[in-house]
Amino acid sequence: MNQELDIYYKVVNIPYYRECNFNQSILNMYCVPQLMFYQKQKECDIQKHPIWTLLIEIMCDSDEYKIKWLFNYIAMKIQQPDRKVEKILTLVSKVTGCGKSSFYHFMAHLLGYDKCFELVNVDQLKDKFNAHLEGKLLILVDDIQQLSKKAQQNLKTTCTQKNFKLEKKGIDSYLVKAYYDVILTSNDEKSLWVDNEDRRSEIVQVNTKYKNNGDESKTRFWKEFNDGLGDMCLMKQYWEFFASYQIDLEIRSKGIRFDQNALSKHVSKSIPRSVEFLRTLFAEKENFNKPYEVNDVYLLQSGHLLVTKKMLYVMFKDWFAANGFSTPPTSITFYDQMVEIGFVYKIRRFGTKRTRVWVLSPMAIKENVATVYGNVEVEQEALVTYLEDFGEGRKYCPFDSFTLVTKEKGETLFGKSLITV
Repeated sequence: MNQELDIYYKVVNIPYYRECNFNQSILNMYCVPQLMFYQKQKECDIQKHPIWTLLIEIMCDSDEYKIKWLFNYIAMKIQQPDRKVEKILTLVSKVTGCGKSSFYHFMAHLLGYDKCFELVNVDQLKDKFNAHLEGKLLILVDDIQQLSKKAQQNLKTTCTQKNFKLEKKGIDSYLVKAYYDVILTSNDEKSLWVDNEDRRSEIVQVNTKYKNNGDESKTRFWKEFNDGLGDMCLMKQYWEFFASYQIDLEIRSKGIRFDQNALSKHVSKSIPRSVEFLRTLFAEKENFNKPYEVNDVYLLQSGHLLVTKKMLYVMFKDWFAANGFSTPPTSITFYDQMVEIGFVYKIRRFGTKRTRVWVLSPMAIKENVATVYGNVEVEQEALVTYLEDFGEGRKYCPFDSFTLVTKEKGETLFGKSLITV
């Protein structure tokens, strides 16, 4: 018993790759992945396994650029575990059983399940007691529902934060470094709001070709996939592939996106439903063919829609139900959201009385929404058709009401109505 005890002046839990270069007086409790030391007993062809199919076809739809982006992401998590990628991967598909969460489980086998953690909802990232996040490299939040603005903002903060306050029960909190990136999965494309300035969210449209629908070939595919995760020789070969993969794409950069097209489409889908209602208000004639009360809605020859304050909320609730949504926001919330994007009702004479009126047009909606949510496509097909039906000097409104306001006078009062194509 003559062996001397080691004395450490500091205990840390900091990820490293291959070698730990800390001073001998610092004890690093981090454990490298088991695969790093595992000795293969056989050679495997990783490109002929369902795991490769998941990466190439299901995740990347066989797109060379997406494959390169994803491979750089995986390589960074292995080769640079002490640096966050600072990107939130959101795997989206309305179809279940197509492999959205399988990518996380593949990553967890590469990095080690002790370096990864699954949460039930995004809010848990801000839980008071959070010792389970220390030293983690990857966090999964599976099957997220529509996020509130607060939850979304917290998620962005979590994505980029360098440190976080670690708190264990009965112990004073202290700052530790954050190493984890977040993966989300969802069956609803509108679960995550993405604004024009968001440089951290990456939308991955999962290919549903291999959906496990009970078909024998699909069942066999996913069985081979899951068996492969447990095959140490196979996983060692995947680990070696990404451990030696040359990182040649700076995916941490704002301009290097996984799928720019999907992201651009998602920006317009990410706006609140009250704003989506306005964005599509002039899209189809069905939006105008409800038996709304006379003198509550006017369509002017200039292309401006005048709607009483209360009636616009009625129209919104009708649109909400027609699109299969369950519980609409309250009228107060709806009015607040209108004000948020810059719409202020005006006092106008409708019939024999003066009342509160919203003045809407595609141009006004596009300009106002852009100030908060960035540029989005505002539809106006039905409005264009109605304006053509007006004809020279014809006074017509699709709500069984009439207006005496000419095109010229309407534009003088409210400005241009149509978006120039």
